[in-house]
Order: sequence, then structure tokens, then C-alpha cells
Amino acid sequence: MAYVDRYAVGRLTPPLLMTPPPPPHFSITNSSSYLNKLDFSGLVSRNRSGRAIWDDRAVTHLAELWKRLYSPTFIAELLGLSPKTVGEAARRAGLPARTGLTLLNTCPSEDPFAVPANSTVAGQMIRKICRVTSRIFFVSPRHQKTVHCSLLGRRRLATYAAGFA
Repeated sequence: MAYVDRYAVGRLTPPLLMTPPPPPHFSITNSSSYLNKLDFSGLVSRNRSGRAIWDDRAVTHLAELWKRLYSPTFIAELLGLSPKTVGEAARRAGLPARTGLTLLNTCPSEDPFAVPANSTVAGQMIRKICRVTSRIFFVSPRHQKTVHCSLLGRRRLATYAAGFA
């Protein structure tokens, strides 16, 4: 019996040769979009079409950056997203508005969590778990005992009530 190469038949493709990533580049100049010690680019996972998936871990990190008064533009740059995506995720998570407060557009140190949290904004963020979606969301202290569903949970309940399950 003669030897037949499996890859010559045409049904199978040869395995891709994976090359390791290049070593990190250390330059003298510091870029404002790259933080040396912390890499947040993989924090928000994406689906096949490229949309951001805001799981509990990503929402928690967004809330931590939000209460340190970083601007949505800086948070988006840090996470590799658009500012509109960050703003919409903050709205859906129930994070408080920060109008009238001076927002930070840069990080004063290499660690963005080294900046202390603003006590006013942190006091307005009560962490809860939605009874419908089982996801993390935030409410203000006055709604702590009355609100039991997140914005997305209320939307899902309205969809079920309308008969579009």
C-alpha cells in the first residue's frame, strides 16, 4: 500500500504554524494610552461580531474607575473601546452621573487604582444583584430597598409581559 499524504488530498488543510508574540517593546518615551504595569485590553471580552460583553468582572472594574472620576474617554482608551460604549455601559449598570465634578483625562501614576475614590460618587453607588438577570448593577442609597431589578432586568420583564419571550 502506497503512502498518501493527508494534506495533498485536499480535504484537510495543513496546520497553521503559530509564532510566539514579539517581546514587549520598552521605549524611553511614555505613551498616554499604554500603561506599563497594567493591561486592561482583555478586561472586556467580545463576541464574534466584536461587540463588548459586559460581564460582572468588567462592570466591577468600570465602577472602580468611574468612582475615581476618570472620564469616559480615558476609560474607553484604557479598555480599548469607544467612549459611547463606556457611557452606555455605565448607564445600564446604574452608575451615577458625575456632572459638576472635574473628571481626569490622564492617569497621574502608572496604576489607575492609586487615585483615591471620590467619596461623593462612591456613596451614591450601592452594589446589588439583579433578581432577573443575576448580574451586578448599582442603585442610589434612596432606592436601596425598593429597586430589585437592573435596567436590563426591567426590559426583560417588560418583554415577557408583552408576550415576546
